Amino acid sequence: MDAPTWQMIEAVFLEALDLEPEERSAFVEARCVERPDVGGEVLAMLDSHVRSELRVERLLGDSPGPDPLDLSGQRIGAWRLERLLGRGGMGEVWLAERDDEFHQKAAVKLVRPGWRAAELVSRFRHERQILARLRHPHIATLLDGGVASDGRPWLAMEYVDGAPINRWCTERHVSLRDRLRLFRKVCEAVQFAHGNLVVHRDLKPANILVTDEGRPVLLDFGIAKMLDPDDTSAALHATRPGERILTPGNAAPEQTRGEPPTTATDVWALGVLLYELLSGEPPFAAEGRSPEETERRVREADPSAPSSRAPAPEVRWIRGDLDAIVATALRKEPERRYGSVDQLSEDVGRWLAGMPVRARPDSLSYRTRKFLSRHRLPVAAGALLLGTLLAFAIVSTRQADRIADERDRAHEERERSEQVLQILVDLFEQANPELHAGGDSLRIADILTMGEDKLAGLEDQPAVQYRLYETFAAIHGARGRYEEARAALRQALAAAERAGLEDAVLTDRHQIARVTRTLEGKDVAAPLFLESLHAFEARYGPTHPDVAAALVDYASSIPDPDEQLALIERSLAIRRNQSPVDSMGLASSLNELGRLRWDRGEPDSARAAMTEALRILTAQLWPDHPAVLTVSLNLAQCASRIGDFEEAERRQLAVLEGRIRVFGDGTSPVAASHQALGIVRASRGDFADAERHLR
Repeated sequence: MDAPTWQMIEAVFLEALDLEPEERSAFVEARCVERPDVGGEVLAMLDSHVRSELRVERLLGDSPGPDPLDLSGQRIGAWRLERLLGRGGMGEVWLAERDDEFHQKAAVKLVRPGWRAAELVSRFRHERQILARLRHPHIATLLDGGVASDGRPWLAMEYVDGAPINRWCTERHVSLRDRLRLFRKVCEAVQFAHGNLVVHRDLKPANILVTDEGRPVLLDFGIAKMLDPDDTSAALHATRPGERILTPGNAAPEQTRGEPPTTATDVWALGVLLYELLSGEPPFAAEGRSPEETERRVREADPSAPSSRAPAPEVRWIRGDLDAIVATALRKEPERRYGSVDQLSEDVGRWLAGMPVRARPDSLSYRTRKFLSRHRLPVAAGALLLGTLLAFAIVSTRQADRIADERDRAHEERERSEQVLQILVDLFEQANPELHAGGDSLRIADILTMGEDKLAGLEDQPAVQYRLYETFAAIHGARGRYEEARAALRQALAAAERAGLEDAVLTDRHQIARVTRTLEGKDVAAPLFLESLHAFEARYGPTHPDVAAALVDYASSIPDPDEQLALIERSLAIRRNQSPVDSMGLASSLNELGRLRWDRGEPDSARAAMTEALRILTAQLWPDHPAVLTVSLNLAQCASRIGDFEEAERRQLAVLEGRIRVFGDGTSPVAASHQALGIVRASRGDFADAERHLR
């Protein structure tokens, strides 16, 4: 049997396992109508699987003890499993609670017993890798992860107590406008994922839960695709011949043909979701049809307009603009859809604001109708007087000019974004060994050098230069190349000044000050931070989040402890009064307050501030995040200095284990943690173990 055939057998088998037993045979026959040999193999595997389960059930039936597959009450990492939330063909999700120092609920996902094939385990780790890079209020947060004692990988995600978005809207009789606002929040999350080079590939109501408070949360990145040259598992997770992991009725035409996913794939899925939110039913209902028939309709048939299926009271609002928006998102050719999720969301926003949408052909009569719809009462009153009619004509002309100006600005912004994206894509393709057979893949340093060479030729496009130089500066900084990061930031600053981007100019100057502090020390950075603080206050006022950040940076760079304390307390006041609160910014201010209180000889106040910072960070980030480890280390040092060596040892050990997972054994951060733990254990009289860590 050749590899593609086996891959198709495996893919169909796994899809069938997600169905009820009585539905599997019909599904396999329909799925494999053109490959009966594949269907026969899959049915045989399913039969063997069922017989194996029956044998297990018979064995368990003879045992008076509890079901060994019931994990209720068992611990995985810091989590105690409470009850099963759901089970699929190869994975299961448990409600769990963390009941150690921090009480928190989570959804713990792990591979089902017996499903430890290398590829499934790798896909599971792939999902964890994707979630680790996605921190957004509308994406389920990764809290923790690891490997269970039986060898199964697991991950703990934010537990979302909600309902699928379509059901949530129906049960609460959500208005049309509120449904569209909810949809835009989903778009915001998907665009954020795309900005991090992640395509979801399986957007559907079941993967978008809405909480009682109305917060939509995007779930299940199990088959997401990373468009990243540094994704070392790219070859494994690429779409292969015979393997099509998709949801019929929601999948884009190119997915049904087995083509590689792009951001346009998610634009299609959002179009399907918008169709259902408008009409109450999906455009390509799969009920009563085989998967092949559903996929054929997706590729060949155009669905009726959502207004034709919508509830009668809403038809007049959906017909026209909203129909056109959905039709644009659901074009068969990916290149003819919206160019990004942002563009789709923007058009929905324009409809909500009564503005012309880009999915409709532009014309003076169309713009005039939209103007009338936005200003019904003034125009109706003005129509009584001939002079007002003339004034309306003048206003209409100005309105048309304003819309044209706005369209031109948006067009320029879109062109800049597309240029930035194209340059990055070109660089990533240079690093893709699949596109350059016979050569080694390029290192990140090579890619950055090539990118900076390209930027030198964009002097006439300073806004594009600014965005790319900022991107390269962030990459240099993450790699510890601070001189290169500062050089790139200075280039970004110069480009922002040429482009007239005033906010970007202030931000870049502040970032340069931060890198300067790392390279040259606090004394050199202090006047730069003070300059940034005054500039932020002048532009945004005294209570802006950027002012709070600048206060912390300036306080950390000056020697006067009383002035430091006043600045930090002012920063905290700004953070606590924000709505919504910037949790990460608040944690940063609290950690700095704790450090300052400690230096002033106030250990109880210091530990209280740092403990609050750690609580916030632990709720937002995964346990091994550098920010979590930094605050944990500060608390360990506080405990050690006041003689609480038991707490100091516990925290130092946790930091050491986290650094080993993040940096690997033999690295300087791990060596520093070994030394710190050795000192604590020596203080407790455990000299033998202390020597082992201090060697």
